[in-house]
Parts: sequence; C-alpha cells; structure tokens
Amino acid sequence: MNISQYFISLLDIRFKVYDMSTLISKFRPLTDKELNKLRSQKRENIKIIELSYKIKPYIIIGILTFLSGVTLYFFSKSFNKIFLGEFVGQLIGFIFSVCIALLFYFPFEQIKSRKRLNNENTQIESLINKNEIEVYEIQTNQAIHFIQYDDEGELYLIQISENKLLYIWDDQTLIKKTKFPNTHFEIYKDIDLRWLLWNKVTYKGQRFTPKKVTANTKSKYFKAEGYPEDLTEIEGNIESFFEKVNQYKND
Repeated sequence: MNISQYFISLLDIRFKVYDMSTLISKFRPLTDKELNKLRSQKRENIKIIELSYKIKPYIIIGILTFLSGVTLYFFSKSFNKIFLGEFVGQLIGFIFSVCIALLFYFPFEQIKSRKRLNNENTQIESLINKNEIEVYEIQTNQAIHFIQYDDEGELYLIQISENKLLYIWDDQTLIKKTKFPNTHFEIYKDIDLRWLLWNKVTYKGQRFTPKKVTANTKSKYFKAEGYPEDLTEIEGNIESFFEKVNQYKND
C-alpha cells in the first residue's frame, strides 16, 4: 500500500464511523408555541434595554456618592478620636467606596447587557423570519435515569434503536422531569435556541418510567468508565447496560 492509498483508507474509516450514527436531524417550521415564546422573549429584552437608558439610577448613585463623600470628610475632621465617630466614619467610607465602584461598574454592565440583548434579539428575528429549525426526532420506550450526584446535572440513557443508546444531559433544568423520558420527543440541535426557549426537548408522546441508577452507583461507574458528553451514542441495549452499571452498586 502506497502513501496515497493509506490516506484514502483513513478517510474511508472516518466516513464509516460517521455513518454509524443513528441520530439523524430534520428541519421543520417553528410551532405557534415556539414563535410566541420567541416574540415574548424579544419584547422582554426590549423593555430591559429601554430601562437601561434611564438616568434616574445614575442620579441616585451620584447623589449618594457626593453625600457620603462630604459626610466622610467632616467625620474624619471632627470625630477621628471618638469610637462612635470612627465606626460611623468607617461605615460611611465603605458606602462611599461602593458608590464610587458603582459609578464605574454600573454603566459598563449596562452597555454589556444592551449588547447581549440586542444580539439576542437579532437571533430571534432571524429565527422568526427563517421559520425553520433543526431537531433530532427520537422514539423510544426504554431509558435509564442516572440520579444526580452533587450538582453535576441529570443524565439519561435512551434506547434509540435496536442496538444504539444515547446519553442526554440536563445540567441546566432544560428538560421537564414531569414529561421525560417520553415515547416520542425532539431535541433542539441549536444550543442557542435551547437558551432562547429555555427548553431542550419538545414532548410529542407519553412519559414512561425509566430504570433508575442511584447517585452513588452512578458516581462509581462513571469515575471508572469516564463521563460521556451530551448526545453521545454507544452500542448496546438498556437491559444489559443496566446490569453492567449495577455491578458497581456494592463495590
């Protein structure tokens, strides 16, 4: 085998691995519920942006800064040897320092916030105009729920085909436990869209009760085997995997 044939074989292997994926995405229009949610979020962003231009907070902070600065000056001159005066002076000095910090920090944060919200509204407008999103559609009736250990998030393992399993993380409460796992659901492919809708999954079927792995067993298993990334596929079936994980139960 010459060098060119060797690299061609590597490419063949790469595409064969890629083709093993059973998680196929599809495009569909936004639903009325999704459109309303996006429009509502845009209106809320506009309100926050408009409030950020009001000068009243700056005037209040400016007055507090001036008053605390003047008061601090007189306390330092007149009561520097009296305990109460020193205590009050230190308190006013603290207030003065906070006000000074806010005078610089508050406008900077408002500018950052306006930029972020304007970008978000641009995204929303683009999504609404395009009216097309990409989702993964999944039908199943078998799943494992790994109980959360500390604050690492909820983890599910879903049977997506005869010999394929899919890990799904929910580390930001974007999946409703009252509806998931579900016999028929969609996962938003676009991560930004998940945050805009504050949702990762749409539910089209019925919730079913998954097998459960305790937090302690989960921790032992993944510390030994390594934690998966979100939407990682593995080969196997729920029954055999559940037995494998529970071998760590009493270790």
